Amino acid sequence: LEELLVSTQERFNEKGYRVDRDFPAAAPAILADPDQIKEVFWNIFLNAVQSMPAGGTITIRIAIEKGQEIIDEAMIPLKGLTHQHPDYLMVSVMDKGCGINDEQIQKILDPFISFRDNGIGLGLSIVSQIVKSHKGQIRIKSTPGKGTRFKLLFPLMQQENQGNR
Repeated sequence: LEELLVSTQERFNEKGYRVDRDFPAAAPAILADPDQIKEVFWNIFLNAVQSMPAGGTITIRIAIEKGQEIIDEAMIPLKGLTHQHPDYLMVSVMDKGCGINDEQIQKILDPFISFRDNGIGLGLSIVSQIVKSHKGQIRIKSTPGKGTRFKLLFPLMQQENQGNR
């Protein structure tokens, strides 16, 4: 994630975007393909930028979330995924753009669904498939006219020999 942010920071700044980071000193490991994870965040950043054509702030937060906290949260889960893990690496990407209405949120991860005139509708569908292939979850919360938060949850790697001590 940091590698992607560093490589795009100058371009974002030139176009009037600021990226605020709220990262822990050291994030725990997840089992993931780095190139696919970059693709996930690139597509989410692109959507955030497109929702704020005049520039704005994108806030990225990384934290650990426990399974119960995730279950209790009233947001849209990724379709077709029921496998639960006790702890997750949570990455949220928030923008203050145009937002997405409830009807659009229900369809936004489907392939070939776009709510932009020039959109193809594959970016967030790809995000959905990559996150699902990593046994993760996507939660989307949005308010039209105020912005959107994509919350990505990836299961933490289990420590070997955890029960053998």
